[in-house]
Amino acid sequence: PNPNPNPNPNPNPNPNPNPNPSPSPSPNPEPETFPAVPGLSLYHDAIPPELLPRLEEAVDRWLVAGRKGHLPGRTYAAPPAIFSNRNQSREMIQFGAFTHSNRLDVNAGVAPLPPVLRELRAALAARGVFREDALPDCCTVNVYSPGCWLPPHVDNRGFARPFATVSIGSAQSKPKALTQT
Repeated sequence: PNPNPNPNPNPNPNPNPNPNPSPSPSPNPEPETFPAVPGLSLYHDAIPPELLPRLEEAVDRWLVAGRKGHLPGRTYAAPPAIFSNRNQSREMIQFGAFTHSNRLDVNAGVAPLPPVLRELRAALAARGVFREDALPDCCTVNVYSPGCWLPPHVDNRGFARPFATVSIGSAQSKPKALTQT
């Protein structure tokens, strides 16, 4: 009788025939940098895939609530007619601070960061986009309709750096985070 009840005659418990498997990719690969713009970094695959659909669902809920006037204070801003008539605008959902025409007002009565954005903030910190001691306390969600745009600009210096832009829901293949220190 065979004292080994395992019917597999191969004594090696590793089913991988390659004794030297290649290491798995780093969970935090180095960001792409741009020498012409000091401090600018592009992080590919910045958002965990399981978080992305929850972010998109939250944005959809906030838009519906904002359009109905169900978000506090100035959390939601519709595109001004003067700009939307020429497709130069977007809907804005602002948490933690309010901006208008690139002016910052931290006392304008907007909602604080919701849990899903705090989770995004933690994921971006884990990815290296933010340092743990420099986490943002506000977020502006810009929602662009097809064909809408904004001209190039520098965001208000009242926002502490690093300053990050996260793109989701566009035709790009994967979410990205762009940060400038």
